[in-house]
Amino acid sequence: MERLLQFQARPVTKAEHVLAQAIAVVQAATPPDSGISRDELLDLLLDILDGPEALEVYNRVMQTY
Repeated sequence: MERLLQFQARPVTKAEHVLAQAIAVVQAATPPDSGISRDELLDLLLDILDGPEALEVYNRVMQTY
């Protein structure tokens, strides 16, 4: 428990911010019966990000959901 209380939240990286915005826009524009899953959406959006940031964000997202 002591370790949890000492946890320092780190700032959101630029790549995470871009990904979060992209997900919000696409989800708002995608009809509920479109048949695209959240994982498919993440895979498509991660193709947009180029470089090591994409892998880092993907790993964090997969650990969260």
